[in-house]
Amino acid sequence: MIEYGAEGTLGDAYMFVCRLYRSVKEGAKITIHHYTRHRFWWPKIENIYGLLPSLTVKFHDKPNGWKGVERLEITPFPELPFADPSRHNLPKEYVGLTVKTGRHSQKKRSIKPFIAEWIIEDYEDYGLPVVLLGDELEAAGDRFETKNKNVIDLRGKTTLWEAFAICRDAKEFVGFQGMLSFVALSQKVPTTVYVAHETDRHAVQTNIMSTEWKNYCVEVVQI
Repeated sequence: MIEYGAEGTLGDAYMFVCRLYRSVKEGAKITIHHYTRHRFWWPKIENIYGLLPSLTVKFHDKPNGWKGVERLEITPFPELPFADPSRHNLPKEYVGLTVKTGRHSQKKRSIKPFIAEWIIEDYEDYGLPVVLLGDELEAAGDRFETKNKNVIDLRGKTTLWEAFAICRDAKEFVGFQGMLSFVALSQKVPTTVYVAHETDRHAVQTNIMSTEWKNYCVEVVQI
């Protein structure tokens, strides 16, 4: 049994799946000791690790001293068992869009409403519908709303694995730096990534530009 330590939230967990992918495929028995104080995200993080069925996850609400999984080399384009999203009856071609990422309190980790409208209208000109993906727990006052008929709003209407599959099947993806952008890049989907401050830029540099994902990163946009 190999044991690793990990910490972070949803995007971090998906990155760790990509780092553990090769070892698991080679038959290694691995336990992840994952630390985050945000207990309400433990079930979703466990769901993400579930993409590697033989992986065992143990959660901790304090830092632990296990060897960090970030030392492992990333597998940039893993084949993962995402769920079948066909029940949503999506068109053959569409663009995926996630406006908000991060914790609900991180209000700056979002694409501003007027920019999101511009993105939707731009793709409308190209005849491509936009599928909105995201968390059903966005605060009502912060939730992006649009009356544009070019939008298929699936926020809060998919399972996590269905959302991953919808990202995978998109013609293009646009989103704030975070989990769904990572998923799209890992499935070779041309992706535009939005960032708000230096922490986001550092995450892009560490997680995207240092890997083969950079070949599918169309643009990094500062807002």
